[in-house]
Amino acid sequence: MSKASHYRPEIDGLRAWAVLPVVLFHAGVPGFSGGFVGVDIFFVISGFLITQIIYSEMVRGDFSIVRFYERRIRRIMPALSAVLLAATLVAVILMPPRELMNYGKSLAATVFFGSNLWFWRTTGGYFSPDATGHPLLHTWSLAVEEQFYIFFPLLLMLCVRLAPKRVRLIAILVVIASFAYSLWRLNDSAIWHLEHAREVFYLPIGRVWELGLGSLLALGVVPAVREQLRVPLGMIALALLTLPVFLYSGATPFPGLAALPPCLGAALVIYLGERGPTRIFTWRPFVLVGLISYSLYLWHWPLIVLLHGIRGGAPLPMTWSIGAVSASVILAWASWRFIERPFRQPASISRQTLFIGSGVTVAALLVLALGLWGLQGLPQRYTPTQLAVLGAQTDINERRAECAMREAGQFCRIGAAGVEPSFLLWGDSHSDSAQPGFQLAAERTGSNGYVSSRWGCPPLVGIEQSALGCTSANQATLSWLRTHPEITVVFLVGRWPLYESGRLKDGAIQPRPTFIANAVNSEGDGQSPLFRIAMTQTVKALSAMGKRVVILGDVPEIGWSAPLQLSALQRFGAPLPPVPTTVDVAARDARSSAVIKQLGVEFVAVYPRICPSECLVMDEKGIPIYSDGDHITATASRTIYPPLIEPLLSSNRSADQVRR
Repeated sequence: MSKASHYRPEIDGLRAWAVLPVVLFHAGVPGFSGGFVGVDIFFVISGFLITQIIYSEMVRGDFSIVRFYERRIRRIMPALSAVLLAATLVAVILMPPRELMNYGKSLAATVFFGSNLWFWRTTGGYFSPDATGHPLLHTWSLAVEEQFYIFFPLLLMLCVRLAPKRVRLIAILVVIASFAYSLWRLNDSAIWHLEHAREVFYLPIGRVWELGLGSLLALGVVPAVREQLRVPLGMIALALLTLPVFLYSGATPFPGLAALPPCLGAALVIYLGERGPTRIFTWRPFVLVGLISYSLYLWHWPLIVLLHGIRGGAPLPMTWSIGAVSASVILAWASWRFIERPFRQPASISRQTLFIGSGVTVAALLVLALGLWGLQGLPQRYTPTQLAVLGAQTDINERRAECAMREAGQFCRIGAAGVEPSFLLWGDSHSDSAQPGFQLAAERTGSNGYVSSRWGCPPLVGIEQSALGCTSANQATLSWLRTHPEITVVFLVGRWPLYESGRLKDGAIQPRPTFIANAVNSEGDGQSPLFRIAMTQTVKALSAMGKRVVILGDVPEIGWSAPLQLSALQRFGAPLPPVPTTVDVAARDARSSAVIKQLGVEFVAVYPRICPSECLVMDEKGIPIYSDGDHITATASRTIYPPLIEPLLSSNRSADQVRR
């Protein structure tokens, strides 16, 4: 074990190797799709350095918990406080009132190093659009580290006092337990559950093993390297650190097993030191970037979020990306030189001054967070027209909380009062968006029915689905239909082109596969054959019950947030991205529509109502008809769906009356 006082330049070089892929990935530079693994490298480094310092002090008998947290405050708080103020300015510039109020809550969570818990509970995941526009998203990793630093010194102190000969064994068991937990939650019956992935990504229990790898090195668990192994192990380390950066993407189930290569690579560099192939990390430019790596990590993300926001969330052009990276480096150097370095010197700033100043800073940030919430997100920043445009984000199904994600047998009713139900609207989040239009159509035709909408769950059976609970919920809905013969027509609404291809409108692979082939019904590769299986079995099951099956085509995906882009156009003059044409949408729908039409069921295309020649993204008043990039507003739903649905409901009602 190296002495804590011995400076190791290769560790600073490894920090550069960690931070640069993260920055380039966030800036959208092509080729760095797996750059997010840099955070895992940081975890290994942090685990090693912290354990090395506190364990050596504990063995000598001069460890002080107060001195430990003083070092943490000197290292973390000054630069973080400056960035939190800058991020708040970015939020005030970009965020609509409702989002700014939530930002205030996230700011409070960040001050208490709980932002990982905030993003775990309030977003769809690290790669989801509702998270990637948040100026404080990157602070989740700081929260994980600080939570580790709260409990780890206490655990180590307890072990040194009560079981000094078993410290290494206990550390090994903790690492194994955390890694096993990560694997278990990610790989549950071979289904990548999004909820589990969020949990493992953000919570410290699934990350402890990464910091623990560094701790094992500091505790001397691994014997000294044999000289003849130094070169091959060094080459392996470089490969483990490099390949994930270029081979991984947001579709990679992570962390879990996929986090092992970069973490092992980082551990090997620390283990081998600056001799052999790992000597590359002592290269002066790497070391210099490593010195400013903390500030670079802090500053780059709010800057990138600002640039994205000015463009309405659209991808950055390469010139903007390069400018963002360059500006981040300049800000990081200034932050390191004028904020980090002075505060790390006890001679410059005493412990008492540091603690009092930190307390005042925390209090001020909490007052700021409370103010953003109490002032209702500062709506006066926007003109009435701009507020109307942004209001499309909240123009959603008014009964979403009541009707979505309900269990079979507890479905909510829509339509005319005093009428027996005769139909079921069954689908994913796009059926939730369609519900206001169905409600109006049912009222006009004197019809009544049920709604079964589950976000991220295609209304299909016969295949396992990746999102937690979808497979069982769909089977329950099917069983419920068998016991309700009064339901004579079933409307299926879903994001069919995505489920058939596995690709979003912009060509990107969706973050997780929708369908998982089971042992009985697996065939071919990709989602297309699985979609055909699921659609066929669903239609057969419904037809066998005597149900009339009507499948509605999907609304066009425009690939960008209409409210944010139109707001950016008004506020910053940012041009709108290209709008899909009728030809584009028809081409994207062609394969999924062909599968549906081959089954001989009624199919109603929706896109002609939205795309007369090119797809409409706003009405004649300039108000978006989409609440994001693929869900239509409640107002648009009441315009688009009734003309399509009313003839079907009227004919179904007439048929029911004849049967009675």
